[in-house]
Amino acid sequence: MRVIQFVATAGYGGLERHFVDLCTALSGRGIEVIAVADQAFADRLPQAVRHVPIRVDGPRHSPLSLARVARTIGQYEADIIHTHATKATSMFRTVRPFFLRGPLHVATVHGMKRSVNAYESADAVICVSQRVSRTIRRAAKRVIYNGIEPNGLPTDADRASARLALGVPEGRPLLMTVGRLASVKGLDVLIEAMVNVEATLAIVGDGPELRCLQEQAARLGVDDRVIFTGFRDDVPCLLPGADLAVISSRREGFPYVLVEMLQNRLPVLTTDVGDMRELLGDAMVVPTQDPAALRERLQRALEDLSGLKEKFAPHFDRARREFTCTQMAEQTLELYEQVLAKRPHRLYQTREDDPTRRDRRSAGYPLGSAAAGASGGSS
Repeated sequence: MRVIQFVATAGYGGLERHFVDLCTALSGRGIEVIAVADQAFADRLPQAVRHVPIRVDGPRHSPLSLARVARTIGQYEADIIHTHATKATSMFRTVRPFFLRGPLHVATVHGMKRSVNAYESADAVICVSQRVSRTIRRAAKRVIYNGIEPNGLPTDADRASARLALGVPEGRPLLMTVGRLASVKGLDVLIEAMVNVEATLAIVGDGPELRCLQEQAARLGVDDRVIFTGFRDDVPCLLPGADLAVISSRREGFPYVLVEMLQNRLPVLTTDVGDMRELLGDAMVVPTQDPAALRERLQRALEDLSGLKEKFAPHFDRARREFTCTQMAEQTLELYEQVLAKRPHRLYQTREDDPTRRDRRSAGYPLGSAAAGASGGSS
């Protein structure tokens, strides 16, 4: 099976991490994976994945951008093109009619969207949470949670090392939140909730809201117990030092950091986003944008941290058992096979050296796509 994975972003957050992890895991299962993505992904993808760079800085409706996508995808005879997020999905949806009988289309919606129209024509839609799934009207959809391969369980030494790195002494309650410092993460609500909470909060990450958040902490008089670590590439090493993780987002799909927190046996207090209520229960979920409710729940959790950790044991075990990259890849592959099974016959073989491989034009690819010679849209 040959699958084109297409993403039209250039940053590196949960979406991009998912893209890299899925490409890597599928290639490890014998799938021929072609990753059509920005040049920035060149150093993130393994050699087993063929990276085809494409410029993604143009608007999704730009004729030049759309022509670039059509030329790039048109070079390869794929069974499935799997698009990630709305921009890539919308672009392929626009150019798909030019492929006649080209690849089947699977799209992943990674979060709550104002409009999901771009996904409605896909042959199947992957949703990262049940809440996201309820916004998709197509019957051909499946919830597949993001996953991470679990490392070893954290030790006392790991905890001591993390606290030393953050400058927080043992005995002082440590709260931790991880993510891009952007409005959608609701960190302003969390900082307001820290008023009268006797604990230290470590905010791990960087982003456009950094200065505003620092000024807010100073204005509220909590800057002496809020640590801004900046970007860290060693988040798994910091998590064991915390007593409680906090997710204060205004909007989420299924955050990777939730999996990391649970796999590190760290209880999580979260706002009501994604599937948090279904996954963690009512006791650890508060309304979004409600600092008073968040403060009250923080104070209650800090009163019995050891008991809270015991209550979370089933969630810890589930995260290490179910929310793994292995499960994510296997469930995605199952969906591919279900979609392909609905096609009455294979249009083409996937190996370049197979003598029975059909000609590109007979497979329904755009005429002239080979002659275009697009190497990923460098122009």
